[in-house]
Amino acid sequence: MKFREYRELKKSIDKELAKRKHERDEDGRVIINMTVNDDSNFLSPFSENRISVISTDVADFIENNTHSLPPNEKLTLRIHSNCIDENEKKIYNDAIKEYYTEKYLANEKEVKRNFFIAFMLLLAGIFVLAISFFLTDLNVEIWSYVVDIVAWVLLWEAADISLLVNRTLSIQRKRYLAYLSMNIAYTSVQGTGHRK
Repeated sequence: MKFREYRELKKSIDKELAKRKHERDEDGRVIINMTVNDDSNFLSPFSENRISVISTDVADFIENNTHSLPPNEKLTLRIHSNCIDENEKKIYNDAIKEYYTEKYLANEKEVKRNFFIAFMLLLAGIFVLAISFFLTDLNVEIWSYVVDIVAWVLLWEAADISLLVNRTLSIQRKRYLAYLSMNIAYTSVQGTGHRK
């Protein structure tokens, strides 16, 4: 594809995307519209606690519809369905909250674990770097270069974990908080739809 063709294609796609504005509710939250014609797979058949969690299909739907949004954007999940009764609404709301609470807690544990690993790698890198200086003073050139490389690899890994990996986890944490604070509303589908 030539550069000129690429630019034209990009312009047309950008125009189409500009038209696709997200619908917002009266509080300014971005609305995610989900139509549920059959809720038999809304909940996962597995849960760690007594509270059920949503299925991965439901979670994938929610997450795929928010990929293009800033991670801390406030959300409203609007579920259009004729097959969800009042009791199920409460169960499904709790299941959504439980699913993202578990995700949030796992994210928090990973951030703490990464902080500890980065700190240990930093200490190891500084220690190995000190050994490198000691070997240089003893005129052991070859070994001092090897130890120097090991030290910088350890320091780089510490920086990579603390700056890059934890940055990604921080973005995910904001997204999980947005899901946890998400408003959930139910509306009936006009026309088709069935009751269980």
